[in-house]
Amino acid sequence: MTDRERILMNIAAWLACELDNLQRLPAVQQYMANPHSLSHIVMESNGWLNDKKPFVKGELVMCQSSARVQQNPFIISFVEENGCPNDANGLVLRAIGTDDLCNYENESFVRIKGIPERFLWEGDKQRFNEKLHKALRKLDTYFHRFRGLEFIEDGKANVWFGEMFGGFDPAHPSKPYFIQLTYNKKTSIKNIIKQLEAGGFGKRKFEPADGKDEGPFGNPRPITRDTLIKGLGAAGIDLKVSEAR
Repeated sequence: MTDRERILMNIAAWLACELDNLQRLPAVQQYMANPHSLSHIVMESNGWLNDKKPFVKGELVMCQSSARVQQNPFIISFVEENGCPNDANGLVLRAIGTDDLCNYENESFVRIKGIPERFLWEGDKQRFNEKLHKALRKLDTYFHRFRGLEFIEDGKANVWFGEMFGGFDPAHPSKPYFIQLTYNKKTSIKNIIKQLEAGGFGKRKFEPADGKDEGPFGNPRPITRDTLIKGLGAAGIDLKVSEAR
C-alpha cells in the first residue's frame, strides 16, 4: 500500500470500530430503530456459533480483531467467498479496488451496511459513471436533472432523469424516467451523448408521479416542519412550543 492508502485504511478502520462500539449502546440502538433517525450506516456483527449466517459475495466487511492492531489492505474489504482451507469460519477477502485475494482466518468479521452502492463502484462501472457525468456536462440538464444510475447487468445501465424540483407544482409532482445505455471499456463520451439523445433525453414529457419507479435518488424531498421535528425527536431532543403572546 502507498502511504495514502495505508493511512486512509487506518482512519476508516478506527472510525468503523468506534461506530461499532457506539451502536452497541441501548440509547443508540433505540435512536437507530426510530423511523425518523438520520443514521444510515449499520455495523452488523455476525453472531456466534449457530447464530452465524453466511456472508454474501460483495459484502463490505471489517476485520474486527485486526482493526487498530494490524495495517493491511484487507482490514476493510469485500467478501469473495465463505470459508478458508484451515478455518471454515474464515473468509476469502478481496482488497478494495484490486483483484488481490487473501484467506483471512481466526477473525471476527463485522458487516458494514448502508453505504450507497454508488460510493463502492469499481473498475468499468466507475469509469462509465465518470464518462456519463462528463457527457451530461455537455448537455442541457437544467430541466431534466440526473436522478441516479443503475447497473442492470454487465454492459447495460439505466440512467434516471427527473424534472427540476420534481415538478413545478408541489401538489402534483412528476415521475422520473430512465434511458437504458450499453457500454464497454471503449465507450466514448460522444457515444454516450448519442445514446442519451436517441433515448429522448431533454425532449421526453414527464408523467404524473405515481409513487413507483422513481429511480435511485427519486425526486427531491423538501424538509418540512413535521419531518424536522420528528427527526429531532428521534435524537431525544424535546421541543417545547411557546404560546404566542
